[in-house]
Amino acid sequence: MAQRRAVYAARFLRPPGWTKRLLLREKPRELTGPYENPVRRWVRLREKARQFSELPPPRRVPVPKPARRAMLQAVEGIPRVSPEALQRRLDFLLSQAAVQQQLAAPLRPGLSPYFVEYQSWARQMREVRRIYRAQYLQKLAEVTEIERVNEAELHQKAQEERRRRKQAHLQRIGEDMKRRAILRDRKRIESKVNEVDSSQTLHFSIFYTPEGNNSHKKTRQQTIMRRILEEHLFQTHSGDQHSAVKSKASSSLDDADWLFRFTSDSKSSANFKTQPGLDYTEGILRLQASTLFEYPKLVVWKHVDKVVYTLICEPLDNPLLASNFLTLFVHELSDHFRKALVEEVSSRPDEVLAML
Repeated sequence: MAQRRAVYAARFLRPPGWTKRLLLREKPRELTGPYENPVRRWVRLREKARQFSELPPPRRVPVPKPARRAMLQAVEGIPRVSPEALQRRLDFLLSQAAVQQQLAAPLRPGLSPYFVEYQSWARQMREVRRIYRAQYLQKLAEVTEIERVNEAELHQKAQEERRRRKQAHLQRIGEDMKRRAILRDRKRIESKVNEVDSSQTLHFSIFYTPEGNNSHKKTRQQTIMRRILEEHLFQTHSGDQHSAVKSKASSSLDDADWLFRFTSDSKSSANFKTQPGLDYTEGILRLQASTLFEYPKLVVWKHVDKVVYTLICEPLDNPLLASNFLTLFVHELSDHFRKALVEEVSSRPDEVLAML
């Protein structure tokens, strides 16, 4: 620890000079000859390495940041005499009337006429210099004010451009964060869908069209189930649940004779008569025309107590009527099978068909 403290403290000491560094960087052959004892050579190199390890690093002289360029300041000490008065007085001093004023200067006792005229001339020259200086300051103030206005406009434009670039940069960062959040949420939903997809059970899957019962029936069923699962999980995670409908005595969801109904293999709710706060979601999906469907389809679905009721409609069908039908059907199932709905439906399918 003492060695480490010494090495750390050596950083704040003055580094060795040129002679010391030269001695540390000597060539051993010049002092020991071409044939050196290997042991002594090893000891000398170790000692040299130790001395080098104790050398402090070169000092880093702090360099101050360049100061910001100060804005152009207004001119101070501008004479408050009007330019017209200054010009009139200058015209008089540069005219022949100034000579007449010198000649008309009054004589005083003890002064010669030459000295009196010289005093008048010197006074006029001082006044001319003051007028020139006052005119220069007034013109400089005028030009400076124009430049200050231009500089202020340029500074404002630079600030707006910097602010715009910053906002664009923050917007890009926000969009990237949003994209990653959506992707992360999508992956989480996909993982849950893949996890739940393998544990779903499909009941009463009936299609009343030749297209629904062709060789792609299984693939069509799985596609619809996955779409509904994704929508249900999205609503559940985003908190977009219908709290007003959840408070009803019996939840509603879709199912019909041509319904899909899939439930998790885990033990379902013992009482299908829904309690307040029971999980409930619903929605309408549109399936575009593809290899599975020759024409677009509407899928009306309701999810109540781990049971999803699905009704597939044509684009021109009334989805509100389908939703009302599923609601009534779920209520009828709830009243008829009061306990262990999934087990009762599996063991008594004829009663479900009779209700339909």
